[in-house]
Amino acid sequence: MFKGPSLWFDTRVYLAVAAVLLVIIVFYNKSAAALGAILLYVLYLYGRDRYIEQKQQLGEFLEQMSESTGHVLLQALENLPMAIAFIDSNGKVVWLNKVLFDWPGIALKVGDDIQAAWPQIETGRIWGKSGIKSIIADDKRYQVVYKPVVGISTFGTEVLGLCFTDVSACLIENNENNGLMPVLAYIQIDNYSDVLKGLDESQRSAILAEVNRYITEWVAGLEGFIKKYSEDTYIAIFDRIALDNVLADKFDILDKVRTILGDNNLPVTLSMGVTRSGRP
Repeated sequence: MFKGPSLWFDTRVYLAVAAVLLVIIVFYNKSAAALGAILLYVLYLYGRDRYIEQKQQLGEFLEQMSESTGHVLLQALENLPMAIAFIDSNGKVVWLNKVLFDWPGIALKVGDDIQAAWPQIETGRIWGKSGIKSIIADDKRYQVVYKPVVGISTFGTEVLGLCFTDVSACLIENNENNGLMPVLAYIQIDNYSDVLKGLDESQRSAILAEVNRYITEWVAGLEGFIKKYSEDTYIAIFDRIALDNVLADKFDILDKVRTILGDNNLPVTLSMGVTRSGRP
């Protein structure tokens, strides 16, 4: 690639060598030396003017290339299937693509403040930085990727690029899937021995059958599954949505089972341990 400063440096070296030769010629032929000096000065002026002209042409070429590159980049961004905007240091929109312009519920145009649509975007905090930010506006959640943009002279100012993604649907689906995550419950009759103490076989069977019915119906109401693990323990499985209902009812099964009394008038008490997977 042509480099103006290097060529001009080489030219000045040649002129300096020629000037030294002229000094030597002066001792032999002053007239020839004078003519050579004139020619050398003319060459110097010509070389300098050519250098200035080429430097100017190179600058104009690079500027045109920069502008062309900027236009090509903006055209490419215009056709991307995602919402993109460029803002200045004051948060004013200097460019936005058609996707963002036509986004339902978002009324933005060039010159508007970005906070008119997303008040949570604080330009002063993110200006000159790169990162990802989640924001909520009008009951929707957006993910915003921001990054300084360089090399685009079209705007005539520094800009920050913002790429918006509406992730509301993804979060709803994620919450629904999270609600279907399994929950494991370990249920045990606390005072099994005390409640059945002193009872005959038929009385013991009646109390255990009633406890079994209460617990089985409770799990069935949660659309779960239950397995009797031993005489006094059960394992139940239901989903996170059912667990939320259980928490809202404050584990009312414990109070229901406590109404069961044996002939010794001792109420049946349960203890329950619950474990869940996924995020809380």
